[in-house]
Amino acid sequence: MAHALSPRSYAQKTPKKMVRLALCSALSDRAADDKIVVIDEWSIDAPRTKDALAALKDLGLTGKVLLVLGEEDEAVWKSFRNLKDVHCQFARELNAYDVLVSDYIVFTRETLPGAAPASETKVAVKKDAKADEAKSDATEEDTADA
Repeated sequence: MAHALSPRSYAQKTPKKMVRLALCSALSDRAADDKIVVIDEWSIDAPRTKDALAALKDLGLTGKVLLVLGEEDEAVWKSFRNLKDVHCQFARELNAYDVLVSDYIVFTRETLPGAAPASETKVAVKKDAKADEAKSDATEEDTADA
């Protein structure tokens, strides 16, 4: 025998479109059951578990709760990380499994999927406004030439 046997890997990668579709389906399922809560922002400035418990009580959430946090919500993450039935996750790490094992999902306006951050919206509006001005200037020049 000239060559030694090498173990074969049976690992397969899931296509990105399928992963995204699974997440969308899981979120749709939770939305159909009214298990998604959207808040404006967290009012937690300093990490305190008491504040986290009070926030959950105010929202009326029981069972397993998934918090979808933004990049700057470090104080919120530190406040909720010690709670047994609360799972904190950044928006960029959101996946179908965590959505499905949670009873409730809490988003802020910033972390809501499909919602553009305010700065990006302003940039897009400015770009569109400049394009509209250029079109109107071109139209005025065409009518003046005629």
